[in-house]
Amino acid sequence: MFMMNGRKGFSRTSLKMYDERIIDKWDGEKALKFIDKLKMNEEKKKELKKAWRKGVTITAFDLKDKDTKTAPVKSEIETKAKVSSHYLNNYFTTDETLKNYQGQITFFNKFFLGNRPLTKQEAGMNLDIAIKNGYEGISTTYYEDKAIKGLFRLFDKQNASEQRPFIVLDNISQLYDEILEKKVTKKRKDGYEFRDFSGAEVKQIDEGLESLETTLRVIIIKISKKDKKGRKTYDLIMAKEPLIKILRSKENMTKEELNKLTEEGLRQTGQVKISILPIFLRDYHKYYKLLPKDISKEVREKCKDVKKVSEPLINFINFLHRHDRNALINGNEVRRNRLTLTKELKLEEQREKRGKKYINNILFKCYDIAKRTGYLTGYKIDQRGKTELVDVFYLNVLKYEHLKPRKVKEDENKRLDYVPKP
Repeated sequence: MFMMNGRKGFSRTSLKMYDERIIDKWDGEKALKFIDKLKMNEEKKKELKKAWRKGVTITAFDLKDKDTKTAPVKSEIETKAKVSSHYLNNYFTTDETLKNYQGQITFFNKFFLGNRPLTKQEAGMNLDIAIKNGYEGISTTYYEDKAIKGLFRLFDKQNASEQRPFIVLDNISQLYDEILEKKVTKKRKDGYEFRDFSGAEVKQIDEGLESLETTLRVIIIKISKKDKKGRKTYDLIMAKEPLIKILRSKENMTKEELNKLTEEGLRQTGQVKISILPIFLRDYHKYYKLLPKDISKEVREKCKDVKKVSEPLINFINFLHRHDRNALINGNEVRRNRLTLTKELKLEEQREKRGKKYINNILFKCYDIAKRTGYLTGYKIDQRGKTELVDVFYLNVLKYEHLKPRKVKEDENKRLDYVPKP
């Protein structure tokens, strides 16, 4: 039952799941007190103490109680997508943001249109055009948003980067697995039940992917970095092209073989290669936010009266996630004047057509649902700001992985390390 190694001590490696502060060599009193605190029956504790006194190493296997019925704690990260901060910031970029870039243009170091360097004057002209056209950042539909989040989950799993900005799938159903929830389906003839994706949803995801692959998007991203002397500098990256590119093929190949193929050669293989604009994966594993991959499911569970989750609501929840600690006031406050928020949530066109009152009703509903689902602890409207009235949102920091206090994360990680016996 116990492992012998000729030394009186707990195995540091095997006990990591219980407490990282445990050391190899303890005096007897400390070890026995630790055993007393374990959640297991008294007979098992006596057995462990007896083994300890004989000089037997106690392993993590021995510290688990056979009779425990505690279920593993499910990580919230399983329900989230690791979305690039560059993508998220550009999503909420507006013409007002670009006007600020114009005022700061002397502080930028380099300018690019795709991979082509631009002069400061050329960059300024491009900003002028984007502002005149009413720039509103990246805009996606409900199913395009679900597809993007599913792709980012796969980019994370396959360790994609700016140098390798793509994933390789054996077939497109691997993406459906990340995006859609399987439902019980009955065959008409024999009544056999099985779990599969809804045909209508698959079709809508396919249409979303096609739109992401064919619709030209104007991308404008401000990238901060440090020079050799440690001073912060900025680059302005612009592009006008689809967000993703999909190559479908005929037979399976290894990733190493696939990387060496031309596009024509790839078409003769049997896999699916999906690429994203490389800039969105720059320093991806440092600059990202964990967003709920399916906010609609969470809303339906907590707000039974909400029948349909709207695109403005999804955008609002994503908007709340983009704020870092240094962007918050008093540790948890976000402030926005309503006109700016209307632009960020892609409601400007509707505001012009249907009026301010109609948009206010949409916004207030988003605020209320965000509070009921736990993303806000509260909110206030029409509060006095520095120069104008603002709406104030009080974030529940425990709902945002990047805002959680370190102590909370450490406690959660310890709980997640626990795996009960079958």
